[in-house]
Amino acid sequence: MKYREDIYVYEWANYFDNNCNSYYIGGNVKALVDPGLTR
Repeated sequence: MKYREDIYVYEWANYFDNNCNSYYIGGNVKALVDPGLTR
């Protein structure tokens, strides 16, 4: 899902699926952020 210009969010809504939320920052940065699990 496009969140803002050059920022995209890939979010899993089902707790039992591969719970891998990640964020892509484009433009000059070009970074993929995967915060991982908190437990």
